[in-house]
Amino acid sequence: MSFADALEGLLDAPGALGAAFIDPQGEIIARVGDNASTEVLGAYQSVWMGELRRAAERSALGEIADLTFEFEKRRILTSHVKAGYFVLVVFDAAGQTHVARPRLDAARVRLATEIS
Repeated sequence: MSFADALEGLLDAPGALGAAFIDPQGEIIARVGDNASTEVLGAYQSVWMGELRRAAERSALGEIADLTFEFEKRRILTSHVKAGYFVLVVFDAAGQTHVARPRLDAARVRLATEIS
């Protein structure tokens, strides 16, 4: 299995523009769909995830599972995979993130088995 294969099903959700599998430093390991939609957001999402993870630890909230950001022109769904790795899915403004969630869970499990 390639990492991109695990991401492909995420593009079936209405409004999905692109998806990426990202390492803890914000580097894209694999991506599908529109490259521009995930390029800049991937690096920033890594920073946001790190800061929120530290805040969650200090607050004893536990591990972050998923994050959803809604902007005027985009919706972003992020899911922690394992050891700081995560999946980012970018949608247009009308994107239906709820449709992608079951597919995201399946992708997360596949990716987690592939990284050590």
